[in-house]
Amino acid sequence: MRFELILDEEGDGDQGYLQFMKSKPGIVDKNIRLSDLIGMYKGPDIYIDLTKDGELFGIDVLEGPDQDKFR
Repeated sequence: MRFELILDEEGDGDQGYLQFMKSKPGIVDKNIRLSDLIGMYKGPDIYIDLTKDGELFGIDVLEGPDQDKFR
């Protein structure tokens, strides 16, 4: 499986995205927050993006208030 790592180069470096397939408008159908799946999870905000077919499109990692910057 190939993926593309996209870092927030324009902002303050607090976001990263792993994209697993080519993008096209409307491909992401559902976002699932990791902390909604794992109640005791502590760490950066992580969102899992799924297509309407349930395929993994990407993973969005956002810096939390107590996390270090990615850079």
